[in-house]
Amino acid sequence: MVFSQHVKRRSLVTIISIVLGYVEALVSQINHYTISLAGITGEGFCSAARSGTKLFRRNLLSGLLGDLLTKLILYVGSLLISLSSGFATYIFAAHNLHSSHGLLVGMLAAVVPLYLSQFFSYTMMSIIDTTFLCYAIDLDTGTVHMSAAHTVFSGFD
Repeated sequence: MVFSQHVKRRSLVTIISIVLGYVEALVSQINHYTISLAGITGEGFCSAARSGTKLFRRNLLSGLLGDLLTKLILYVGSLLISLSSGFATYIFAAHNLHSSHGLLVGMLAAVVPLYLSQFFSYTMMSIIDTTFLCYAIDLDTGTVHMSAAHTVFSGFD
């Protein structure tokens, strides 16, 4: 009987954890666009959150798919760059220089590019999200300020 109660509690904790993970992702998404919208319009945080939610709802937009795809591409790209840099440095240090610290040097050569490329990836994501927000504002007002943004983002509607 004790075992079945443990399984029930564990399954309840698992379900709650999954639900809270989705809620956290949704709040993070709203928060990210709210900060960008507050920076563009100069509104306060809460009013920018309300107007951003209304803006996306009026235009039936969801940046989740494009945002997920862009984050995935940038993260995998930065990971590949850092791992290849670390592996190449390890091979060079261990085999050409005959260093006993080749593994440590290779790990260091993988971590530094990872942090640098993630910094630039996050910067690129902020630029893309802000451009998407400007696209949503253009859709809401019925204007076109940058036709290239409309060409790119119209495929995600």
